[in-house]
Amino acid sequence: MKTYIYTFLFLAFFTEQSFAQSINIPQTIDVTEGKEQLDDVERNGFSVVLAGSEKDIIKAFEDYLEERDKNYDLKSFFKKISAENILVPSFSEKHFNLDAQVREKGSTITLWYWVNFGGDTYLNSTEYPDEASKCKSLLKDFAKDYFSDFIENDLSAAKETLEKSEDNLDDVIDDISDLTKDQQKEKKSREKIEKKKQKLESKLAELKIDITEKDSELEKIDADLDVLSTKLSAKEEAKKDIELKISQQQRTLQDLSNKLSAIKTM
Repeated sequence: MKTYIYTFLFLAFFTEQSFAQSINIPQTIDVTEGKEQLDDVERNGFSVVLAGSEKDIIKAFEDYLEERDKNYDLKSFFKKISAENILVPSFSEKHFNLDAQVREKGSTITLWYWVNFGGDTYLNSTEYPDEASKCKSLLKDFAKDYFSDFIENDLSAAKETLEKSEDNLDDVIDDISDLTKDQQKEKKSREKIEKKKQKLESKLAELKIDITEKDSELEKIDADLDVLSTKLSAKEEAKKDIELKISQQQRTLQDLSNKLSAIKTM
């Protein structure tokens, strides 16, 4: 009985789980160059549309820059990061300031990135085509990594949930097998007792006491059979539910795998 209870508790827990990390994954990742206010003045910058928590986005971008090149000496705030007079040879031979901020307009969350070479000179494709190209690549690579992390987390969770559901199905199938064996055993016991009863009935006058005892045994076995039948029916329903969940989880797993493949080929 404990095995059956644990199985149902296990199912109830995991079927209620959802992938809290899930976000909307874009069909394409586009880096845009344009004007956006920085310190109340419109400056030329580069942007990419993301999703998720603004705080998480800016923290992820900060970590990404520092992992990409140790020369990014950054200062972090709630929704922005900045650096002053840094030199990152992999990006440019010039010293520069950088600012990155997360801007939310309606349901759209955008990461903006500005590079300042001094004064009012901000990175743009016309004057600095090489650095602008690297900037676009940097933002696109970050976005791919950012979304890939979410998908990989969901993919891992989906695989784990599927594996646990498959284990649950195996447990339920084993329970059904055991219950079926118990049921067959009880049926055979009933058949034997029924035969004995028939013999006793032919000697009713002499064996009335024995017949009464056997009737009591039959009532107990019938009650046990009812309990076993009820448990067996419950297990059959649980088996159907798990098989349906596994089918849905397999589709979810396939969708996530397709998304991951798509995002990595962008």
